[in-house]
Amino acid sequence: MLALKLTVALGLAVLVAGCVPSLHPLYTEEDLVYDPTLVGTWTEEESEDTWTFRKVGDKSYDLIYTEEGVPARFDAHLVRIGEFLFLDTYPGEPDIKNGFYLIHLVPAHTFSRIEMEGDVLRYAMLDLDWLKRMIAEKATDIGHEEMEGGILLTAPPNELQEFLLKYADDDNAFPDSKELHHQK
Repeated sequence: MLALKLTVALGLAVLVAGCVPSLHPLYTEEDLVYDPTLVGTWTEEESEDTWTFRKVGDKSYDLIYTEEGVPARFDAHLVRIGEFLFLDTYPGEPDIKNGFYLIHLVPAHTFSRIEMEGDVLRYAMLDLDWLKRMIAEKATDIGHEEMEGGILLTAPPNELQEFLLKYADDDNAFPDSKELHHQK
């Protein structure tokens, strides 16, 4: 019950930001990869926000994303689908002690297509407006629910992978690539 409520609230926060949350992960254990070059702290130019990855398992990372000095913890996994690499992030336990508030939150996965070249990591998130158009035009039948002006993906991992692989190299599906730089 707690996990469901965490996902709803965090999902709504993601929707506000224009991202596309998913109830299910993008991966199965067979799809996970580990790349040691991801470990460390990454920043965008002209931003004090940081992405700090630590290895926590054979093929998993702990991500501390700090925005405007406020940290948040995520579980992160690298997922190889065909020739493409994706980052699946899922919120860690929030630092909130109010049980009634917590039962209203539901954690959700978000996906970014990523490319790593040396000390540069480029990422682009699935575009909400593009997905809305694809659904409205019946160009995709990916499992989803429409809510609060956004879309919550409900498809299982194999269908999510098939969908993302089909559109992974579509710059309309993954616009606005951002660049992070590894801090030494």
